[in-house]
Amino acid sequence: MPNYKWYGAKAKKKIESVVFSGIRDLAVETVKRAKENASQPKGSELHPQRQTGTLVRSITFDIVKEANDIIAKVGIIKGISEGDEALEYAADVEFGTDTHPPYPYLYPAAAEVTRRVKEYIK
Repeated sequence: MPNYKWYGAKAKKKIESVVFSGIRDLAVETVKRAKENASQPKGSELHPQRQTGTLVRSITFDIVKEANDIIAKVGIIKGISEGDEALEYAADVEFGTDTHPPYPYLYPAAAEVTRRVKEYIK
């Protein structure tokens, strides 16, 4: 009878490490693209135009592991930079207000990265 050695736990840990690394890389790419989208030069015809840099500095990510899920959260995370003011301003820029049109910066970045991942997985 052959002798088998079980590597299940070790293999699971390695797979989780690779998945975590991949998700982190996708989050970093999304943050990079969102910052580029939110950083048009002042006076440009493109929007949003960078005024103080608060919005760009506030865009970040966090990765959480819940049960068997690894979740990347990308956006303006409370407590970063100017906190609640940055959150409110970020939403006003992304979705617009009664007096200003929307200038999406985060959604296009996430959509582009998601599209590329879907193409890769096919």
